[in-house]
Amino acid sequence: MWVRLTTRGMQTLERLDPPAIQHLTRIPPSSRRDRWDVDAPYTLWRHFQRLLINEAFGPNGGKRREVRGSTVKALQAITKALNFIDTHPALRCRGVIGWQGIRIPAWRLNGRYVPYPVIGHEFVILKPVWETSRNGTRVTRWEESEGSPAEEHVHLLFG
Repeated sequence: MWVRLTTRGMQTLERLDPPAIQHLTRIPPSSRRDRWDVDAPYTLWRHFQRLLINEAFGPNGGKRREVRGSTVKALQAITKALNFIDTHPALRCRGVIGWQGIRIPAWRLNGRYVPYPVIGHEFVILKPVWETSRNGTRVTRWEESEGSPAEEHVHLLFG
């Protein structure tokens, strides 16, 4: 799952949990922009989201005064990406109009899928299958493919 963060956002994540940083795949910013494209498993982003929420907000839910703007922006970027996956039609066994190229790691649960680990349920990768309808509309639907134990292990580390 890809998230775009600023350099300060990356530094915030490194400060919050240095050992977890090794599980991130980072593409450094181009010379004109200060944005990192970062890939990590869904559960690792959930882990960072919890850490950022605990740092940014007090026990009563109000924003702390000493919180930097980069922390809030990192939290917004991560939450936006998580919401995209949480509400994705593939998890409800539905297709979408247009061609999407994302693979979604998921666990099968009662005829549907969830993006977070569920112990005792099968881990699968939902891969896109592109089709063109009779009227020429491009459609993406998802099929199961087996997830590797290595991929599942990374998700379980932070689940």
